[in-house]
Amino acid sequence: MGRRIVFAFCDKDLIGKKLEEKGVVVDLEKYARFYVGEDLASFDGEFESINAVGKKSIEFLIKKGV
Repeated sequence: MGRRIVFAFCDKDLIGKKLEEKGVVVDLEKYARFYVGEDLASFDGEFESINAVGKKSIEFLIKKGV
């Protein structure tokens, strides 16, 4: 089997915060390492799955046609 690529996007200003709404919790403090890494502003690659958190991240993906 080939390697599966998952891209994780998160608005920088959300890293270190805990988001809660209607009983759903996204803990970006506990799992910050999952989202911290390369700045992918020029991203143009292939992937199998995306995990995106935040308005800026979602807008970026929409502009890329994802």
